[in-house]
Amino acid sequence: MVRDRPLPVPSAETRPFWTAASKRELCLPRCRSCQNLSYPPPPRCPVCLRDDFAWESLSGQGRLKSWTTIHIDVLPGVEPPFIIGEVELVEQPGLIMVAHIAGTPAQMLQANAAVTISFVASGSGEDVALPEFRLSAHLPVSD
Repeated sequence: MVRDRPLPVPSAETRPFWTAASKRELCLPRCRSCQNLSYPPPPRCPVCLRDDFAWESLSGQGRLKSWTTIHIDVLPGVEPPFIIGEVELVEQPGLIMVAHIAGTPAQMLQANAAVTISFVASGSGEDVALPEFRLSAHLPVSD
């Protein structure tokens, strides 16, 4: 039996993120005061503590910084083993998203490999898309 992926429960801060994801777009809040992008979307900017954000569409491009393989059945809808990775988005040094790394076995991954976001349906029948990253064919590994 294939279980559905769990559905996110959007908060006031994360609702724009999930609305964009349902349209297969990556959008994050940028602080209007200090220009810092944030993930996950916070109630206040973690840099300057202001609460004035503009939501921005991002490229979905990043670099794989680290990863781990999960061998137990802890994520409904994703059969183990599966990979969870830290991805630094190209729009801002240090901006890290933690997400499922799909489509590549762990032994084929390399630090700083270029990755691109993709979205997968939750399988619940709802119009919800969940972000995951895949290796980019067109971007080389960087040092």
